[in-house]
Amino acid sequence: PFDRSIDVRVTRLRGKIESNPSSPVFIKTIWGKGYMFCPDTA
Repeated sequence: PFDRSIDVRVTRLRGKIESNPSSPVFIKTIWGKGYMFCPDTA
């Protein structure tokens, strides 16, 4: 079974810290792996 709770949390976090959540800069999605925080990209 798949649990989407992490996806929901990351989406909410992106909404708070990203200027454009649909094109994230700070939290990147690594397909098949997970997420990566990139604080130095902005």
